[in-house]
Amino acid sequence: MSGAGAHEASARKASTDSDTGAAPAPVTGTYDFRWPRGSVIRFAFQEGAAPDLITDVKRKLRRTLEAWGVFPDLRKGGPALAYAFVDAAFPPGRPVIAADLAEFDRDASAWIAKLRARGSTDVERLTREHARFMASAPRATISLGDAARLAAYADQALSYDVLIALSPMPIVEQASGKKGSQARLLQYAQSELGSYARRKQLGLPTVYLGRPEYYPLLPDDRAGDEGWFESAEGRFVMAHEVGHILGLVHEHQNPNRQLEWRPAEEISLIVKLRFFEPIYEDFLTRELTRPWQGGEAYSYWRTPHVPNERDLDSVMTEPLYKCLLARRDPDHNCLGERVCAVERAELARMQAPTAADREQLRRIYPPLPFF
Repeated sequence: MSGAGAHEASARKASTDSDTGAAPAPVTGTYDFRWPRGSVIRFAFQEGAAPDLITDVKRKLRRTLEAWGVFPDLRKGGPALAYAFVDAAFPPGRPVIAADLAEFDRDASAWIAKLRARGSTDVERLTREHARFMASAPRATISLGDAARLAAYADQALSYDVLIALSPMPIVEQASGKKGSQARLLQYAQSELGSYARRKQLGLPTVYLGRPEYYPLLPDDRAGDEGWFESAEGRFVMAHEVGHILGLVHEHQNPNRQLEWRPAEEISLIVKLRFFEPIYEDFLTRELTRPWQGGEAYSYWRTPHVPNERDLDSVMTEPLYKCLLARRDPDHNCLGERVCAVERAELARMQAPTAADREQLRRIYPPLPFF
């Protein structure tokens, strides 16, 4: 889903790849949100899941990265990006308790009161968002453990670039500490967009891959975390979120496309019924229907042969996008249905990055020169 949180990363020297022992090329910096060319992206895990599950997820993640063209070494003239799994182990999330809820309520209410005193037009929207948050948060886990306990892990602060949580959804992500920042409730997979985990608070995950609250959805779905990561939806989520990690955003938001969407009311009904209640008031436009706001150069957008085509050849689309189009096949009328055959077919099709996805990635990360 979302790839929010673009950051400009400082130039640095890449460390030796712990998997291969190869010394990667020096890092020369980044272009706004992208990983440095020639760097090793280091993955760590926060969730205290069963060791067998973490091993299985690492194996699946390794296959997904290599399908995108990210390899565990930097061979001469080879790929521009490599990956490594590191041993930094951060405490898992914990259940939200009454004291957490009181703190969230107090902080958000104080901020809304300040905005109301200023006559802000955001008060109504934020009040609705806060009410939704408070209604769902008691069933959630909190993503960041005790700050004092995390201090013991401070020496690992630079050991990883990406911190992955496998916690079942929903998850509360605490406020960042910036002015006006509030706790967020995550109910679906999410990744920071091509940014360094070290740019965030130590121990705060940048990628959530865990089993969502609504899973299992279909009678044939295998229950539990193992079932989720074996499912077509789980495989899609991993491939899609890795694309966000590498800096790609949603192809259905490609500004070169001219997609026409259903009315906002219908889109809202579909999204709420299928998967989740949007967390933000502008979620539908920000994540689904509005052309990406980062500009033409932000993701080196591909130019479609047919701008308003309905078959988007990319794992960076959301499987339900066809259900949201204004112009659909005559027999595609799934408004009000919990499960749509067209959406499930799209999901089954989007199991790995396509040739067009990999080509877009190559434009962002051209091969390294010979050394």
